[in-house]
Amino acid sequence: MALYRDVVRELAPIPNVAGLKFTDTNLDELHYLKTEIQPPLNVVYGSDETLAAGLLMGADDPVCQAGAVRYTLAVDHGRDRVLFSNAASLTGRQRITVRLSHDECRTWPVGRRVLHAGPSAYSDLAVAPDLAICCFYERGAAKPYETLTLARFDLQWLTDGADRL
Repeated sequence: MALYRDVVRELAPIPNVAGLKFTDTNLDELHYLKTEIQPPLNVVYGSDETLAAGLLMGADDPVCQAGAVRYTLAVDHGRDRVLFSNAASLTGRQRITVRLSHDECRTWPVGRRVLHAGPSAYSDLAVAPDLAICCFYERGAAKPYETLTLARFDLQWLTDGADRL
C-alpha cells in the first residue's frame, strides 16, 4: 500500500486531478484517502457488497460508474469547466445527473441537471466539436438496464442560463 499512497499523494496536488475510484475492499485505505490526502479528493467507492460501509467511511457516490470530462479551459473560453455525470442517489442506481464545476472539481454548485430521475446506471460524457455536451447512459422504467440513451445538450441548458460560452 505504501507505493499506492505515494502515487496518490503525488497526483492529488495536480490541478486536473479531482478524485479517484477506489475499488479495494480495505476500508482503512478508503478512510486514509478521505482524511489524509491533501488537497482532499472526491472518492468514488466501487464494490456492491460493501456500499453501506463505504458510505459510512465517507465515499462520495453510490456504486456506479460515472463520467467526467474537461469541457473548457480558461485560456480558450474564459473559464475552466469540468463536467461530471453519475447516478446521483445514495439509495440506489437512479437519477442520472450532470454537474458542472468551475473550480477544477472541488465543488459542483452549478448545473445539477437530472437527465433521468428513474432507474439508471453507468454514464459517460463527451464534448462534441461544436461544444455540445453528450451524455451516454443506461436507464429504464423498471430497471436501470432497459435502454441506452444519448443525451445532447448545451451549457446554457445545463446551467439554466447561468453560464454560457
